[in-house]
Amino acid sequence: MKKIIAFILLMCLLLTLVACADNGNNPPEDNTTEDNLPEDNTTEDNPPKDNTTEDTTPEGANPEDTTPEDTKPAITLQEVYDAGKNLTALLGDHENVYVQVISNGKLIREEYLSKQYCYSFYDSEFMDIGFDYASFATDNSEYYYFENVYALNVTLTPSGMVEMTDILALLGENAFISSEVMNDDSSIIEKDGFITVTCNADLDEITVMGDDVVSCVETYTLDAKTREMTAIKTVYTYEDGTVDEGIVTITRDVEAPEGMTPFLTYVQETENMRTVTIVSNPGTENEKTESIQVAKGLQVALSTDFAVEETFTMYADAACTQTFEEEWDVNTDLTIYVKWDE
Repeated sequence: MKKIIAFILLMCLLLTLVACADNGNNPPEDNTTEDNLPEDNTTEDNPPKDNTTEDTTPEGANPEDTTPEDTKPAITLQEVYDAGKNLTALLGDHENVYVQVISNGKLIREEYLSKQYCYSFYDSEFMDIGFDYASFATDNSEYYYFENVYALNVTLTPSGMVEMTDILALLGENAFISSEVMNDDSSIIEKDGFITVTCNADLDEITVMGDDVVSCVETYTLDAKTREMTAIKTVYTYEDGTVDEGIVTITRDVEAPEGMTPFLTYVQETENMRTVTIVSNPGTENEKTESIQVAKGLQVALSTDFAVEETFTMYADAACTQTFEEEWDVNTDLTIYVKWDE
């Protein structure tokens, strides 16, 4: 159990790095002054040459209709970032959004967000974390999978349990692509109903990715009509000439991935249940008792909310003299006394 709790705290610090860039074009500077105006060579002996040509504008045509086409970009880099900054942005008005990350032909990450659920899976190769990890959250419960163990997680603050509706909303707002997309060199092409934005990471970003990375190019594809992001391609090039390629596909209104099935089984269980009671600040004026229903056979883990600096210790008795040292019985009711460390 201690291992599960330590793992959850570690996963709170897990961040994804996405390198992207920006267009830095500026209009040419106007250096015209009175001192460098073109010399006027018109004289009576040398009249200006008449360059008048025959007016070829079709009869009845409006001259304004013959001006060059508007060169406004198909999309701005701000719009690209807004379209993919987090899962909520990717979801938009759809029932759900499903994100798959393929690296060198292998699925290393997937995300599924709907109004009711948020599911995430990270393969051991993702950012070299070294273990498979999955999480699943609803508006009233949160679960984790780690080292072949499923656990229900309870997030705590000194005042008690955190509302799951708040956690579910925060999960949707976790960063998906970096705001660096607005800072580096880029090109934008619109063709066949799609907008393709290619970004090159600058030197600072490349350094963060690793000492042996010499370049990183990200290509974002968006639907030209809806402006919804549909794919991301990332290509890393290393000093030894090797290349890693990652493909992100983004689909909407699709069936939930198979990895959600075990979590849904626990969520939908209603008969084979046990009660876990959590008493915060026992024996003080701030004592608070809360209970949750948990499927039998499922581990329970307690973690500190990421915004809380304090830590806590779990006890088996109200006097807080017996700490939990062993694995908890997963088939019986349980009372946990939580004392916050000063």
